[in-house]
Amino acid sequence: MGKRTKKGLSFLEQTDLNRFVKIVKKNINTIRKAMGQFEEPYSEMSQNFREIFIKVTLPDIEKKYLTLKMIGKSVEILAEQKNNGKHVKTYYRSIDLPSTADILNASAKYIGETLFIRVPQSFTRE
Repeated sequence: MGKRTKKGLSFLEQTDLNRFVKIVKKNINTIRKAMGQFEEPYSEMSQNFREIFIKVTLPDIEKKYLTLKMIGKSVEILAEQKNNGKHVKTYYRSIDLPSTADILNASAKYIGETLFIRVPQSFTRE
C-alpha cells in the first residue's frame, strides 16, 4: 500500500479502485444476470462484407416495452414482459459490434417475437 493522503486513499489504492470500477462497468450485464435481475434473450449474429445481421428472440414482449440503444460500437436491448400490466420478466442483452460497424445507418424491425437488426459495415481504403 502507498502512503495515505489526508483525503483518504493512497494513489495505489485509488488506482486499484479505478481499475475495479472499470471492470464492473464493463461487466455490469454479467453481474446483473448473475444476480437474477434479468434474463439474456436468445440471439444470433452473422455478417458478410457489407452488413451485420442480428436476430434476437423476445418471447411475449409487446413492442411498447422494448428499448433498443446503439451506444458506441454496441447494441443494447432491454425488454420487459408484462402480464395484465404487472412486471413478469426483464430481458437484457448487450452485443459488441466490430469496429467496421456503421451504427448511424443501422435499422431494426420487430416482427412477432423477433427483433431484426441490420448494421451496415464501412471499410476505409488506404
